[in-house]
Amino acid sequence: MNQKRINTILVVDDESSITDLIHAILTDQGNKVYTARDGKEGLKIFESTKPDLVITDIIMPEIEGIEFMRKLLTKRKDLPIIVMSGHEVGINFFKTVRIFGAQAILFKPFTVQDLLQAITTVEIMQSA
Repeated sequence: MNQKRINTILVVDDESSITDLIHAILTDQGNKVYTARDGKEGLKIFESTKPDLVITDIIMPEIEGIEFMRKLLTKRKDLPIIVMSGHEVGINFFKTVRIFGAQAILFKPFTVQDLLQAITTVEIMQSA
């Protein structure tokens, strides 16, 4: 099995501290990283950059995370998505984001290792 390498990543979160941190980590790993403040801006950047992966928050202004994911997947069905959440969530959250296309979940706060492991998981799933 040949693992597909993710190179271009779109990170969408209304907390600039989160997008700045992820941007720094992933650019240090050799990725091209774009950031957006909300789903509306994320859709515009998605259209112009065609990322290999989207990492998105769920609770955001303008277009919230589930709706954002739904819109992305109508444009590209095979798009890998990692969902982030800093809110207390239960088992229904896991089921819901999986149904809507998330391949991995990150709970804030997360470590660098958590982030990189989620991306590796997605790369493996894309290669299967």
